Amino acid sequence: QTPDYSRAVCYPDLWRDWLQRLESSFAQPRPWLTSYAATSPHEYFAEGFAAWATLERPRGPAVPSSALAAQRLACDRQHLAATDPWLYDLIEEAVAALL
Repeated sequence: QTPDYSRAVCYPDLWRDWLQRLESSFAQPRPWLTSYAATSPHEYFAEGFAAWATLERPRGPAVPSSALAAQRLACDRQHLAATDPWLYDLIEEAVAALL
């Protein structure tokens, strides 16, 4: 969760605003990227960031060990943008602030 906590240290006022928008996004009814993303705003961000950091879905005969693993294998940046464009935009904003 480096992007969100880095903002907290460097830009505390902007981080508070960004965190409020993240929590507001989390509270909206939506299809969840993964079932674990629904557990808290921090896990919502973490699951979204993991998808954002995956440029392309893994290919090949992966055999997931659980339903959550199967959900995660289906996630990549494009899937995040299509499934949860609000979270995608928040992650893009957080990453851009670090550059």
